[in-house]
Amino acid sequence: MLSTGKQVYDLGVVPIPSIPYSIAYWDCHDSPVEISLALYKSASHNPASQDGLKVFLKTYDPKGAAIYVKAPLELELTIAALIYREAVTQPEIREKGLYHKADKIAGEVLSRTMQDTKNLPPLKSVAFLVIDLANGAFAYPPSQEVLNGILESSDIGNILFVGNHPDGKNINGNEGQERVGSAHLENVYEIHRQDIEFGGKFFGFPAIKALMDFGKTQYSQAENGGTAWAILVDGDGDRCYTAVYEPLNDLLHVIDGDEAFFYHVIALEQAKKIKTRHYARFYCRIECSFYQYAGKISQEILSGTVDSFRRYSC
Repeated sequence: MLSTGKQVYDLGVVPIPSIPYSIAYWDCHDSPVEISLALYKSASHNPASQDGLKVFLKTYDPKGAAIYVKAPLELELTIAALIYREAVTQPEIREKGLYHKADKIAGEVLSRTMQDTKNLPPLKSVAFLVIDLANGAFAYPPSQEVLNGILESSDIGNILFVGNHPDGKNINGNEGQERVGSAHLENVYEIHRQDIEFGGKFFGFPAIKALMDFGKTQYSQAENGGTAWAILVDGDGDRCYTAVYEPLNDLLHVIDGDEAFFYHVIALEQAKKIKTRHYARFYCRIECSFYQYAGKISQEILSGTVDSFRRYSC
């Protein structure tokens, strides 16, 4: 990238959500530098050996407002191929660019976004919270420091971090007693106690075991209104699952990111933190052929028949 003569800003190890917000940061601060492209090397929800490239762009909507979006897959593949070719053939340096270390900016952007009080739910009823950082981007400073700052000001009774000791190779680990990350919870809606025992599907997950153990040992606290939760992210922090302990049946209910986003929008609307008219549009990204259902979903929303989250099987 430097061989093209461009200025390169290195954000360090950051979660995916930091990228579009960081591009916008320069726009909002009247910077003489215009950032129009961001490249992110990521293992996403895969092992470290299966990393890839994600690309974000600054573009404009029909009204001329700047928006910051993930590039189409075709463009990501093209850029990745060009970078690989340059790495193999040794690039011809036409003009030496400038390198800037910008990890402090990334931390500031993430902090401002995550600590925005409009985005934070009430946490007084949470008796226990375990957070699985997948030994990925959220496990590195300054991201983990931002998380600590938010949770220190909360009223949560007991907080436990797991998957927060990255070594560059254990991201999204899926071996032995160190299985971490949200990637292993796809299409899972309930986890029972036998699932975490030896030979069970979720044996070796410290986050899930900690949540189930809390439910078993602190049943009365959970039963009397204190709730117990787990939050699990993937390696680059753009995928999040939550699990809540149900004391009546001694099991965990698993909520994927799309469903959680839906509930968050409903909560914001009920708290009048967002304004809607007689209908609201709700878009979610499902990793399947979601678009084949878009027309049907849109018709139900417009007719007012959508009042709960509904999955469409892939």
